[in-house]
Amino acid sequence: MRQMHLPKLEQPAISPMVSIGDLLSESPARFEQVTRLDARTYDFGRSGDFFKDIYYFTVIRGEPLIVDNWHKSPEWNAEIFSMDWLYKKYSDLDILVRDVDTAKDSPTKLGDYISYLSSSARQGDEYSRSKHARTDKRTLYAKDLSCFSEWDKLIRRLVPETIQNHGPGDLSSFLPSEFRAITQLVYFGNEGTFTPAHKDMCATIGQNVMVDQSADGSSVWFVTRSSDRNAVKNYMASLGHNIDLESYFLALDELREAPFTVYVAEQRRGDMVLVPSLAMHQVWNRGDYSIKLAWSRITVDTLQLALEECLPQYRLVSRGEHYRTKATVHVALTTLSNKLLDVHASPSPSSIGTYVDEFISLFKLFRKFLVEEALADNRQVLTTDDKFIVICSYCKADIFNRFLSCSDCKIDRQGWWDCFDICLDCYARGRSCLCADGTMKFVEQTLWSELMEDYERFRRLISECTGVQDVTAPFDQEVAKLGRKSTAMVCSKLLSMRPFSEHSNKVSSSKIMKGQRALRPKVKGFFHATCHMCRRQHDTWRTVLCKNDNCGKRFCFSSLWRAFDLDPHNVLSQYNWICPSCQCICNCNACLRTTTKDPYIASLVNVQLGDRRKADSRGREWLLVGQASNAYWGMKMRRLEDQKRTNVKNFEHQHGGAGESRYE
Repeated sequence: MRQMHLPKLEQPAISPMVSIGDLLSESPARFEQVTRLDARTYDFGRSGDFFKDIYYFTVIRGEPLIVDNWHKSPEWNAEIFSMDWLYKKYSDLDILVRDVDTAKDSPTKLGDYISYLSSSARQGDEYSRSKHARTDKRTLYAKDLSCFSEWDKLIRRLVPETIQNHGPGDLSSFLPSEFRAITQLVYFGNEGTFTPAHKDMCATIGQNVMVDQSADGSSVWFVTRSSDRNAVKNYMASLGHNIDLESYFLALDELREAPFTVYVAEQRRGDMVLVPSLAMHQVWNRGDYSIKLAWSRITVDTLQLALEECLPQYRLVSRGEHYRTKATVHVALTTLSNKLLDVHASPSPSSIGTYVDEFISLFKLFRKFLVEEALADNRQVLTTDDKFIVICSYCKADIFNRFLSCSDCKIDRQGWWDCFDICLDCYARGRSCLCADGTMKFVEQTLWSELMEDYERFRRLISECTGVQDVTAPFDQEVAKLGRKSTAMVCSKLLSMRPFSEHSNKVSSSKIMKGQRALRPKVKGFFHATCHMCRRQHDTWRTVLCKNDNCGKRFCFSSLWRAFDLDPHNVLSQYNWICPSCQCICNCNACLRTTTKDPYIASLVNVQLGDRRKADSRGREWLLVGQASNAYWGMKMRRLEDQKRTNVKNFEHQHGGAGESRYE
């Protein structure tokens, strides 16, 4: 399998000679033009047509949109939105710049970087990207700079508040200011710099305005539809890359062969590019320089996409969340509940419908992740005063309330002790600290009784405002309606199954950081079981037993994950799980010779995750611990797929194309 890496650009990915018009006129058509709207046609003070139009394109249709000519607005200040002004005002500002060829960041002064962009020496072989021609010159990219305060004030006067950063149309504004993610950032681009294929974090909606450029400066955008996100993910995986790692720039030839439409646009001064949720996009910069100001917005729609699609993927690749998605849902509900009460109590509650619809959508999200934290016995949970700041030590996800903590693996981080805190989702997948035992403790940031009071208050408010009783069920009934164990219940079961020591020897911080495990003189509950798939012995707690009568087969986490695309977390939560062998879809060698009728062909997406990064050296992984390597699984699944295709063709040939094949 190909390794995930930053591209080594020996030739231009997008040549300066490439014409956007020529790309759009290619046949067969692969590229499409991004729709453009003129900002001068809207009256931002009195009309809501602007927000309706961008909602139609970016949310309903899920397509990119460009609103141009912002620089012709009376509110535009060309003097402040310029590189010369930055040089005079912020020359001494410390920034980080990235070397595109080495993918390394180095500190410098903003004034020195602006001088680099203006240097005639840099422009000598500007467009020569071959490894022989470029021996002593570097291509530097300044990105993710915090927005300058003067620019923040200007952009707020320029664009309507419905799309402003932390404005009324951004639910992150409900969070306390000190806990909001910094999303308003500045990017400097020049020929040869690029942003690899990626999706905006946590399914947010992106806004990107070019505020200044050189005479030949611009940025070329390649964007897909939101609805094509699964096709994009699978196509990137077939190239050996994971889009959530943001480490690869798709070349033009790869985009031409992609099984989805790619929207192309060239951004210039005054152009605002709006990127829909979960739409893949990449940017190639042209000319001497271009400067862009970008920010993201959180809406009810993006929160749902983040919880259902983004966060599970981030946990797998150990990518930080930063947006505190679950906390945003809870805080937004609390704030909107007060507004809803005021509107409901008013003599003419004309706008109550809008508030109720948004409130109900947020409540459903709140109920969904709160149910996953439900335990049969809440007395086993400790409490901490830390709130909004706890992140998973393994996957770096923001933890809303409950988590598991190991004090034996704590390390000294510049004067404060950092315990190994792990989210429930990671622990339910078998992840743990180096101890890998059952000594962890449940901890919560907010008392469970307080959350239950909020739940009941929100539930009653919905019933009062809609006029329908029992719109939502009590919390205990919602837990029962799951029909499976909650994530917290799975973790509680694993805690009782995992081996643990009575007197665990303490390990120093230096040894923990080097990956050494604690010595355990006496271990309880330590048993082994053989996996039906890989034929290797594993600890019993990281295997799953089939609940079918007279079966008795066990499958390890690794085999379920790589061979059957099954998340151990979801398997362990089922009360009556039937194994692949009993379903006659097992693809092990023994079953292929005997009982298997239609072998399951894994997608290989989970195999790609074998190259992911680990957030904390104290973390230990069990998802990819098995006898067979990732390369073996890749070859085996392709061989089964070829065999399946051959059997289908033979069946159609023997039966003249009539009837149905058992392989279809």
